[in-house]
Amino acid sequence: MSDWNKLPKNNEMYGKRYDWSFEARIPGGGFLINASEYNFEAPPDGYQESIKIAYPSTMEPAQWNRSEFGRYFVKFPDGSYGRLRFSIDGASDSNDGALSMTSWLNLTPGSRNLASKHWDSSIVSE
Repeated sequence: MSDWNKLPKNNEMYGKRYDWSFEARIPGGGFLINASEYNFEAPPDGYQESIKIAYPSTMEPAQWNRSEFGRYFVKFPDGSYGRLRFSIDGASDSNDGALSMTSWLNLTPGSRNLASKHWDSSIVSE
């Protein structure tokens, strides 16, 4: 359910706070904050089933943000791991959407290696 139609219009938003939140769940798995974009090995434990980001309009002005960035390791119920990076804009009216996300998944259950393969486009096979 969305309260998008209750948000103020762009020209009414400048300098105003409003309620917005984001929640994600992986039942039987979970999320773990990834502190470094260069960390490609998922930890084996410490995952929480859900994450929630909330910015109520009553929050102190210095703490309230209209956008948020996150980087997490994810673990799925089948034992496979992934990592994701996202940015979310609680005031976006873009056609591309308020959420931008990039993800990596290792389909081999139990493997915690999440490094991306690098393909050298200068190598051409004939």
